[in-house]
Amino acid sequence: MRAKGTFVRSLPTTNRLWCEVETDWSGLLRSRDGAAIEILSDIAGIGRPGTRFRHIRRRHARDGQPFLLAGLYLGEHLAAGITPLVLRIKTALKLVAGIQGVRIADARQT
Repeated sequence: MRAKGTFVRSLPTTNRLWCEVETDWSGLLRSRDGAAIEILSDIAGIGRPGTRFRHIRRRHARDGQPFLLAGLYLGEHLAAGITPLVLRIKTALKLVAGIQGVRIADARQT
């Protein structure tokens, strides 16, 4: 008996990629359309006195489907002015890039 093969019955209803990974600086700063950011944890006081950090873990999702788990360490002196609302609407790089007096020397995405 011969196989019948594979047939495409319909095309996807949307043509956009589920999750694009940007490679340029402006793309890394851009928020993802339709993405929601959930704060999973926000722990202050990590480290030694004078060099304390705040560790923030967040989950990004689109249409209820998670696509990114992010961890961000911020010096407590920088994190003091960051509100929970800002943590829910800005990507990590956009958040840090918006802190007055901070210059980002290096950023990596894995």
